[in-house]
Amino acid sequence: FWRYGFLQKCSFFHHLPAGAIVAQTRQKLEEVDRRIAQLEGVLKRMQEKQVDRYRRRIVEYGIRYQQMRRDWLGDLLEGTTEGERLAAGAP
Repeated sequence: FWRYGFLQKCSFFHHLPAGAIVAQTRQKLEEVDRRIAQLEGVLKRMQEKQVDRYRRRIVEYGIRYQQMRRDWLGDLLEGTTEGERLAAGAP
């Protein structure tokens, strides 16, 4: 995971307050959502131009990969906000 800067940051999240973790994770989620939208636009244009299916499949792979990242970041965010809520004494 040394090639992925955000994952390296995650290794040190235990040193940060939950609010900072939430902010960084939300920022990364926004980046991933923008990338998904870009790729979906590319795929739509490829379909309109009837680009060969193999090239379209590569873009579909990119979309699925970004969706997986979004799911993982969502889980990370959910766990952080849940932990923050419990630390504050909420049920």
